[in-house]
Amino acid sequence: MSQTSITLLFELKRHKGRFYIFTLISLFFITLSGLIPNLINPDLLPDTFNDFASSQLSFINFIIIFASFFFFGAIIAEEFQYKTNLILFPKINKLKLIAGKFLGNIILFLSVLSIYYLYYLILGLIFFQQISFEFFLSYLFTLLYGIAVSTFILAISSFMRSVLFSIIISFLLLFV
Repeated sequence: MSQTSITLLFELKRHKGRFYIFTLISLFFITLSGLIPNLINPDLLPDTFNDFASSQLSFINFIIIFASFFFFGAIIAEEFQYKTNLILFPKINKLKLIAGKFLGNIILFLSVLSIYYLYYLILGLIFFQQISFEFFLSYLFTLLYGIAVSTFILAISSFMRSVLFSIIISFLLLFV
């Protein structure tokens, strides 16, 4: 097994709690905004699946940004903060270490986004018995936007010496 794959598997195991938390948060928002009100009063449903999806996907931006903070804000900054770059044994190439950390976190992050969209897809099939091409296009752009935000936060993390400072600066830059 290569050093990158070992680091990737370690990151998957290490951050599975964050994965569960963000998955539950996203499913909670969908249930509160998309499922419960429409089950209580079916007259609230829009006429088409596209209208339903566009009205219900308002939380995805916040989930992308906050999940990016917690998955990617500490990848490089924690190496400086905990001085793990001074450890001589086991010897690992820093590029392979960062690549393994990034790949592990991106798998978890994109899985959260995929579960979010899958739940809306199931709701669309239940309520409208149809799906649309625009929904899948929106999913693709969400994945691309998530990757862009995560790499931006990773770049900010590389300039900072503290994990908390990295997250705060990223937060300020993304919300301003």
